[in-house]
Amino acid sequence: MTSHTTPGRPTAPAGAARRRLIRELLLVAGLFAVYKAGRMLSTGRTEEAHHNAVRVWDAERALHLPGEGAVQRLLLHSDTVVHAANTYYAAVHFPATVLFLVWLYLRRPGHYLWTRRVLAVLTGAALALHLS
Repeated sequence: MTSHTTPGRPTAPAGAARRRLIRELLLVAGLFAVYKAGRMLSTGRTEEAHHNAVRVWDAERALHLPGEGAVQRLLLHSDTVVHAANTYYAAVHFPATVLFLVWLYLRRPGHYLWTRRVLAVLTGAALALHLS
């Protein structure tokens, strides 16, 4: 027998692929944990959040940016619509992002790394903005 593999033992490419997958899962889980921990830092700081919201609103007005008031007036009048939007975010937005990343990893690995990096950078920037 000329094979360099031992029966029952994964070949080098399969072993390398498995290690790469485990490394990716640990990296993504670690990034998610950092994000969740960062979000927890702002818990209970409602007064500061309201003060910052007023500053953001003032900056939007000074820059003549469009406001969210019209959209919010359409949605906030109904508890059912608010509940549906929150449910969509929790049940569709996050799982769809995860499924998309899995699909990219499996089907378009060249695009996966770029997408994961962009998502990590943008999420980190959003967290930094949220905390500031």
